[in-house]
Amino acid sequence: MVPPFARLSGLRVRVSRRVRNSTQEFFRNLDPLLDLVSYRACMICESPLPSRRKAFLCRNCARNLLRERIEIPLQPDAFASGGETPGAGASDSDLPGEADGRMGEVWAAAAYRGLVREIVLGFKFHGRYQFLPLLFVLFRRRYRLLARDLRPEAIVPVPGSLLRFLYRGTDLPLSLARRLGRAEHVPVVRVLRRRFPGPRQTGKSREERLRLAAGAFRLARPTRVAGRRVLLVDDVLTTGATARACCDLLLKAGAASVGVLVLAHG
Repeated sequence: MVPPFARLSGLRVRVSRRVRNSTQEFFRNLDPLLDLVSYRACMICESPLPSRRKAFLCRNCARNLLRERIEIPLQPDAFASGGETPGAGASDSDLPGEADGRMGEVWAAAAYRGLVREIVLGFKFHGRYQFLPLLFVLFRRRYRLLARDLRPEAIVPVPGSLLRFLYRGTDLPLSLARRLGRAEHVPVVRVLRRRFPGPRQTGKSREERLRLAAGAFRLARPTRVAGRRVLLVDDVLTTGATARACCDLLLKAGAASVGVLVLAHG
């Protein structure tokens, strides 16, 4: 004869199993309705994403984005040419501090073309601020490769124009610098200031960019970078005129070394 407590225990197990199966079936049937209520789409191509998937990109866009990564540091001749790919060999350059070794490597997270260019332009000119976490993932991944050698003690963003900030409502270099500083516990020091906004560098030749950038910035509170290893952060590097002018000011202020990290190069 089966004891009463054994019967009760078996009944409890059967009921529990049926309740679990019924609950799972209920939520499986609810998935299509949840997809309609909480519609999720790829941030770039807007194709639908499964409701259970945590990613913000479809697989095709993610693959296209990863193709634009740059795995090696940019060489000085890439600075000079403004080409889309890193230079193969070092050449003489007028980069400040290069001769005495205070100028660190120049890194870019991705090439400024294709999907990367579309995302950056969408963020800067079309108010697609939801792209910032995606851009930061690319940016931080590149930082991780250079942080061990550079060991920055301060992050300095390249300053943007106040008028453009008011027009766009955002500043991409500053946003990247702040997120990186919080994630890596490195202080963000805003010691660079842009003088009264001059003509835009878009569409200018290399010589014109160099001339415009030379007097476009000034240094405030230089003691905050004196004797420290500095990482200069910018969004897009083409001829390197802006980065060169900013590095020159930081090194003159007494920075121990200056490395450059940009989101895209091209």
